Amino acid sequence: MSMPNTIKNLARVMMTAKFSYRPFSKLKSKNSWNPNAQDWMTTANKMGWSQPPSTPADYAFLSAIINNANARVLYVAAGQGCMIFRIFAFSDTPPIVHTVELHQKHLDDITQTLAENMPEDKCRNFIPQQGNIHETEFPPQFFEYICERNLLHFSTGAQIGALYKKYFTWLTPRGKLFSSGNSPFTKLNKETGILASIEENEKQGKPFPGEINNFGELVTLHNPEVGKRLPALMNFLTPPILKPVAKKAGFTEFHGGFSPLPFFKNPNNPSAEAAAALVRLDPQDQDHGKEFYWTTQTKPPQLR
Repeated sequence: MSMPNTIKNLARVMMTAKFSYRPFSKLKSKNSWNPNAQDWMTTANKMGWSQPPSTPADYAFLSAIINNANARVLYVAAGQGCMIFRIFAFSDTPPIVHTVELHQKHLDDITQTLAENMPEDKCRNFIPQQGNIHETEFPPQFFEYICERNLLHFSTGAQIGALYKKYFTWLTPRGKLFSSGNSPFTKLNKETGILASIEENEKQGKPFPGEINNFGELVTLHNPEVGKRLPALMNFLTPPILKPVAKKAGFTEFHGGFSPLPFFKNPNNPSAEAAAALVRLDPQDQDHGKEFYWTTQTKPPQLR
């Protein structure tokens, strides 16, 4: 049996596109709607954007679950649904997708968009749940795959450690966790001196050197207009920071790296360019390409 064309195209993109978003946006859904149209929509709390796939972890996650009808998936913090829409638009037989999202409006909007563009039997595979992932529980060995993006950097080190233990418990043997988010290496952090402070914390051996409890206040000193929109807590992360956390939780395989945040253009949201420019480093900078970290972790097989 030949592989569906959408999966062939996705595989080709993964091998040749160097994880750039632009080629992926050219994939055509078998439905009449464009799942890319919801990209870079501002989240309900105005703290960020619903970001299109951009890292190796994102593409590995999509490759693993599209048309994987037997898989049970947890997608954490769905935002405006740009990843959810891709899963269903490119799957003839979608997996069962659970999501935990803080804002009920996001869940209502995603559910409505799916209902308007998908057959009812496919929509039943989307199971939304409003809540905070730190306070949510699922049965042990419930999911084959977990994906969380742009979440951990809004969490304390203690919360991250506890969450990784939860993820490990919820995953089946050989289950995989895909993660990506903000690294310290941003234009904003460099210009405000925050990056230098984080690097000093790292030299001192702090387990979470990028954990800052007055981030918005610090940015306000340099850029009041930007700082007033930012949260107090930010925890900038890298794969080396997360590796011991994953190991302590029980994961035995770990892969990680950095990816540039692509310069997206979305006619439905002109602020996308401003959002990208806020975190991009100058192309001449030696750290260009480290705006986002990505990691994948694998739960070991059961010992017999």
